[in-house]
Amino acid sequence: MLQYHPVVELSTGRVRGVEALVRWQHPERGLVLPPEFIPLAEESRLIVALGEWVLRTAARQASAWNSPGRPLDVAINLSPLQMVASGFADRVCAVLAEVGAPAERIILEVTESALMDRPDAVEALEQLRDAGVRLALDDFGTGYASLSYLRRFPIDIIKIDQSFVSGLGQHPDDDAIVASVVGLAHSTSKSLVAEGVETEDHVLRLRRLGVQSAQGFLWTRPLPAQQVEAWIHAFELRRPPPALSAPVRTPEQGVTAPHGLEAARIHELHATGASLHTIAAALNSEGMRTASGMRWHVSSVAKVAAPGQVRARV
Repeated sequence: MLQYHPVVELSTGRVRGVEALVRWQHPERGLVLPPEFIPLAEESRLIVALGEWVLRTAARQASAWNSPGRPLDVAINLSPLQMVASGFADRVCAVLAEVGAPAERIILEVTESALMDRPDAVEALEQLRDAGVRLALDDFGTGYASLSYLRRFPIDIIKIDQSFVSGLGQHPDDDAIVASVVGLAHSTSKSLVAEGVETEDHVLRLRRLGVQSAQGFLWTRPLPAQQVEAWIHAFELRRPPPALSAPVRTPEQGVTAPHGLEAARIHELHATGASLHTIAAALNSEGMRTASGMRWHVSSVAKVAAPGQVRARV
């Protein structure tokens, strides 16, 4: 089965796309994650057939989501064995045409290690990019690949590995590494997606560094197609319109409180004597989010309910 993990645009809080993730629904063990079965599939070379099924299923879903005014990008992971299979690029283009998926909405993700192991795949990747498909370099910084690969391969998007994102604000080296990747991406006109975002502080730091998009459990876990569709609708319906949201400042300056329905609800609950914990829980249960699309916490509620106060009733 496939599940989809939303990718959120940090400047607006809108969902710009999803990453398709394969899962194995075992009759006895339940949901089995890729690290447990992908190595076996690669060893047996079943990964090529599995990869084509993933491509076809995700592309068909991308076609269904390609509605006027609300299209979604769909990222699909590639195995190194897929990349060098005979006629791989032609097969991808044929599948996209068959299911009616627009090539510009498809993102194929490859890892650094895959490029190192299969440098001969450059021709196939260039053919796909010429057809309109975008290419993302996944787990950037973990594969020890030479930076020359960014020049040699037609990469459009760099995905910052979660191992670096998780250490932001805690390990100076991680902040420095992410800042370097951002500078590299900007200088080579590549987009950025940060993986493994779990806290609002991660979002603030990534925005300050200039990262455009991110995905992580802070927003949601991967979901089946129908569930992620409903989640996106609810997430964006309850997000304050950008015109009503004050700009986000750096962590040192703090975050300016948003205005609109969320602020009105906070003041309403605060007037009844509800604690900040209670208000945050109520907002989250009602599906409301902060101006940056995050879940509410005591600190973010306090900035709206009692701005400027150092100590707040919790």
